[in-house]
Amino acid sequence: MRKKVCNIAVSIAIVLALTAIANCTVEPEISNDPRLRLSFSDDTIAFDTLFTHVGSATAAFKILNRTSANIRIADISLAGGWQSPFRVNVDGRYETRWNDVDVRSGDSVWVFVEATLPQTDDTRPYYTQDSLLFILSSGIIQKVQLTAYGWNATKLQGVTLTEDYTFKSDQAYIIFDSLTVAAGQTLTAEPGAVICFHNGACLYVDGTVHAEGTLERPVVWRGDRLDNLFSYLPYDRVNGQWGGIELRKGSKGNVFSNCDIHSSDFGIRATGLPSESVHLTLDNTQIHNTTGNGLQITQCNGHAVNCLFTNARGHCVTILGGSFEFLHCTFANFYLWRGGRGTALDITNVSGDTICPINVSFVNCLVTGMGDDELSGLIAESTDSIGNEPDVHYLFRHSLLNSPKVDNAHYDHITWESPKKCCRGFPM
Repeated sequence: MRKKVCNIAVSIAIVLALTAIANCTVEPEISNDPRLRLSFSDDTIAFDTLFTHVGSATAAFKILNRTSANIRIADISLAGGWQSPFRVNVDGRYETRWNDVDVRSGDSVWVFVEATLPQTDDTRPYYTQDSLLFILSSGIIQKVQLTAYGWNATKLQGVTLTEDYTFKSDQAYIIFDSLTVAAGQTLTAEPGAVICFHNGACLYVDGTVHAEGTLERPVVWRGDRLDNLFSYLPYDRVNGQWGGIELRKGSKGNVFSNCDIHSSDFGIRATGLPSESVHLTLDNTQIHNTTGNGLQITQCNGHAVNCLFTNARGHCVTILGGSFEFLHCTFANFYLWRGGRGTALDITNVSGDTICPINVSFVNCLVTGMGDDELSGLIAESTDSIGNEPDVHYLFRHSLLNSPKVDNAHYDHITWESPKKCCRGFPM
């Protein structure tokens, strides 16, 4: 008898559970009232300039039902279909058309949009658009506009230039996996050329670079991200977007005039040979916002005129030996990202146990920054451990220095700022 009662109880429980499940799966009541409308978190999804054949970041918006009724979207369609440069994901599916998408009262649906723009004959950025159409079960039609600018770019991936090559001004270039200029070859950049590097990509130079822009049309060296990290912060203003420019031993005759080099791991690394004459010339050029050093000169010969070296997590300029002249240049380190930073200017002639010959001068220059002492380094003026006599020449003349005052022949007509910390390593 007890077993029979137990079986009846189990049967009742199963019936109740099935009834509850059936109640949960009842289709919601859909309103076809033509007065009802959906809302969208954005009525236009706009991509800023995108390189052709390079996919965009993913943009997102919400379909919102702010009414008191349940609304059915009978049809969602991408107007351009599969030929559209835009890719759309609705309710977890990448398609060009979706049917019967219900949005309950007070609920929302996410929509994700990406874009990859095709190559065209345009030499400057071009405009393209499409739209997402939403047809409600009531017959009401709503839409969200999709827009983007495309920029045709020449892609160079893992290339070694074994003959002369020119970056033209009428198109952009994207460097993947670095670009190498072989010994004896010359890479030329025309005024207005834009050279973009993918994450980690560098320019390695065993030959020669002639990048000569103008004041109105500088040669720009930058990363390839054209979108924003945040709505207010373009990736182009974030350091570490690409590698940098490395001028190797044996490279010679390099000229960077009216160039803008920014937001890289390092700006220019130049390693010279004592027998070389002019290895590097910088004129009206800025190196800005680097994760490491901006300009790193190692036993390199050359000169810089009217240049700007700013904001580095390393040093804005660091010099080890060599012969270099700076005229009318600014060294300013106001680097704000976390992780500490170096100084505006660092000079040394010591490499391990060896003293390197050094001959550097700074005339009518500005050395400043956030620190109390923006001049660092170590200048040794005594014989090294293997008996080499030092060849030491350095001079600051008619300049402003953010550093403790030093009174010797190496400093002539200097305006000293008022730092609190002592000078690091420079002879007093």
